[in-house]
Amino acid sequence: MQELPWDARVRRLVEKLKITALSTACRLAGPRFAAQFIVGRADFGGYVPGRPTVVALTRPLFSKDLIELRKRTDLNWVYVNNEFLGHAQSAWCPPEMRFQTKYQAFRGDRYARAWSRLDAFGDELVRALRARTPVDAFMTSHIDYWQAESARLGAKRHGVPFLGLCREHMCLPIEQRTVRAYYTGFRYEGNSIALFGDSTRRIFIESGACTPDQIVVTGPPRLDIWRDIDVERVKRDTIVLLSYRDPDYRAPNSFKEVLRLFLAAAQRHAGSGVRFVVKAKNIGDSDEIRSAGEPLEHFVEIDHQVPLTSLLPRARLVVGFNSLSVLEAQFCKGRTAVPYWGDAMRPSEELMFDPADPVAAKVIDFPRGPEAFDALIDEAARGDLQTTASAEERYAVIRGIFHIPADRSCSKEVERYVLNAIGKNDAAAQ
Repeated sequence: MQELPWDARVRRLVEKLKITALSTACRLAGPRFAAQFIVGRADFGGYVPGRPTVVALTRPLFSKDLIELRKRTDLNWVYVNNEFLGHAQSAWCPPEMRFQTKYQAFRGDRYARAWSRLDAFGDELVRALRARTPVDAFMTSHIDYWQAESARLGAKRHGVPFLGLCREHMCLPIEQRTVRAYYTGFRYEGNSIALFGDSTRRIFIESGACTPDQIVVTGPPRLDIWRDIDVERVKRDTIVLLSYRDPDYRAPNSFKEVLRLFLAAAQRHAGSGVRFVVKAKNIGDSDEIRSAGEPLEHFVEIDHQVPLTSLLPRARLVVGFNSLSVLEAQFCKGRTAVPYWGDAMRPSEELMFDPADPVAAKVIDFPRGPEAFDALIDEAARGDLQTTASAEERYAVIRGIFHIPADRSCSKEVERYVLNAIGKNDAAAQ
C-alpha cells in the first residue's frame, strides 16, 4: 500500500495530540479529575430508574453487542469508553504495563506506586458513577484488557461484581491452539465472563485463564439484530467485497488480487445499475484500501460505516475470507463466495470456511481461480444471484461457530447471566 492520504495523516496526528493532552491532564490533576472526566463522558442512553445498572467498558465491535443489550433487556447499560480509561491510566502506568495480558507480570515493589494509583482511580471512578446511578455490575469485553484494571480494582474495593462478555470468539483450529498457549500463565481476575461459543470456553479453561465455574456461554447478542431484518422483501442490487486486507486474516496477497479483480468487474459493469461495495473494517482499513493507488472510487464504494444489516440483505453476492461477516451473510438470500486459490488455499486448520466441510460446501461457493471468480461476479452483475441453500442449511453454518439459544435471544441469555451474578435470581428465572 502507498502512503496514506493527507487527510488521514492529519486525522491521526490530531488524535495523538488529544491522547497526549488527556494523559498529561490526568497526571497533573490526579485520579479524581480522571474519574470525573471519564464519567462526564459516559453514555446513559435509555436509562430507566429502578432497573439494575451495568457499567459497560465499550470498545469497537463490543458496541454491537451493547446496542442489542440496550434494546432487548430490562437492564440499564451505561457506556464508559475503554480507550479513555487506557489514556487516563497511561498517566501512571509505565509503558511496559500498557499491554494486553502482559500487564499482570509487572507487580511487586517496583510497580507498587502505579498499581496504587490505578486502585485510587478505580475507587474514584466507582464513587463518581454512584453519584449518578446505582452500580450493580461492571462489564468488560475480554479477560485481559489492561485498560479495564482500574475499573476492576474499583469494583473489587466496593464489592461490585466485575463481569465480562468476550467480544472475540476463536474459530480457527490453529488459532485455538496458539491462543491457548498465549493465555497459559495468565489468570482472569474478574468474577465471571460470558462467551459466544464452546471453542473459546475450551481455550480459557485449558489454558488456566479461567475456571469452569467462571464461564457462561450465551452466544453473541450482536446477531440478535437479524431477528428484526426483512431479508425477503428487498431489492438485491449490490455486490459486496468484505475486506480481509489485514494479514491476520491469513491471505493478504489473495485480498490484493481479489480487490483488483473486483475493481475490474466494477469497470466492466459500469452503468448496469449494480453497486459494487468494498466493506472496510474501520476507518484505518478504508484509508489503506484507498491508498492502493488505483482509481477505486470511480467504480466502487469504500465504506466502513454502513451497517452489515443494511448492506448484506441487498447483496446478490458477498465475497469474504475468514471473516465472521461472511457468517452474517448466511442470514440473507444472496450467494456467498470464499476465494480458494493463492494464499487463500490454506490448510483446513487455518480456514473458518473450508470447502472440505460438507456443511459449508452446501452453502458457500469456493472459486478456485480468477476465471471462476470473474464468472461468479459476472453472473451476479447480470441478475439476482439468489442462494439455493435452505435457511436451515445456512443456519447450520452459523451454529457450527456460535452458540445460538433455542428458546430466546442471546441478549436475554446475557441478561439472565447478569441477574444471576448480581443476585437477582428470581428475575433471571423469568
